[in-house]
Amino acid sequence: MTKVKTGLVRLTYVHLDKPYAFEEGNTPKYSTGMIISKDDKNTIDQIKKSYEEAVEHGVEKFGQSFKTRVTPLLRAPGGEGLLIDGDQDERYADSPEYKNSWILTAKSATPPLIMAVEKGERKLDPEEIAEIVYSGCYAKVLFNFYPYSKAKKGIACGLNSLCKIKDGDSLSGFKASVADWKDEIEQAVTDSLGDDYGDLL
Repeated sequence: MTKVKTGLVRLTYVHLDKPYAFEEGNTPKYSTGMIISKDDKNTIDQIKKSYEEAVEHGVEKFGQSFKTRVTPLLRAPGGEGLLIDGDQDERYADSPEYKNSWILTAKSATPPLIMAVEKGERKLDPEEIAEIVYSGCYAKVLFNFYPYSKAKKGIACGLNSLCKIKDGDSLSGFKASVADWKDEIEQAVTDSLGDDYGDLL
């Protein structure tokens, strides 16, 4: 009941081919951020409903005090929370990619199922994920909210799976391409085989 299947979102801070720890001492996890348009009312409504259900599950599991100490859904500037306002948070406010958007990060301790429209109906292996799923591409994501009670009580966002739908401008500077090295490869092949083979390339 706490699962959310998004509309089209843009991925950011992608770490899906291998686990990554954002801070030293943290457990490495697979993760991705999602840039969710504020106009995507269906996804936002799912998020709100699923968060509330996760809070109720936490109350049932850990007691009534869970509700008063739980992680808020919306993150106030400088505070805690799951859903970041791209128009208000100073880290994103000057970046046009985050305008009129919410930002949410989902994580998983185990490898999530990753697919891509361009690869058909099959799971991608880590090498393919590293090559074609990147910060800036567009995808639909399946995740869930769940309660926890460790050093402190809270709600976490767990990544289940995603399907890359289409490419987009990279948010990490530029996206590597085989075409970047086309001239060097052709020249190296010509040098090794001789000029007579150049017309075959």
